[in-house]
Amino acid sequence: MRAAVVGPKAHIDVGIWGGAIPGNLGESHVLHEAGVFGFTCFLSPSGVAEFPQLDRADLAAVLGELALFGGLRIAHAGVAHHLASAPPPAARATPTSLPHGRERPRKRPSPR
Repeated sequence: MRAAVVGPKAHIDVGIWGGAIPGNLGESHVLHEAGVFGFTCFLSPSGVAEFPQLDRADLAAVLGELALFGGLRIAHAGVAHHLASAPPPAARATPTSLPHGRERPRKRPSPR
């Protein structure tokens, strides 16, 4: 489990998020008992084969399961057809192309 790998290397308190995917429905309680404090999911294609999106029925099942023990859930809630029509990355706004971005002071190098 991730906690066993991260724990000995961590110099700060960390928390582990589990993934809610169609293949692991029904396992969240076990992960929660092992220390996972919440679960993330995608509602549109993630671009990662190991992390497929949940459909409505899967999402309802996950929410019902988490409600049994008060588990937390976060979601990447993009809508596939909106994502497909998004401008290419080069045409998207950058922090400095937005009015508030131009007003922000530049970061100063930290003193050593």
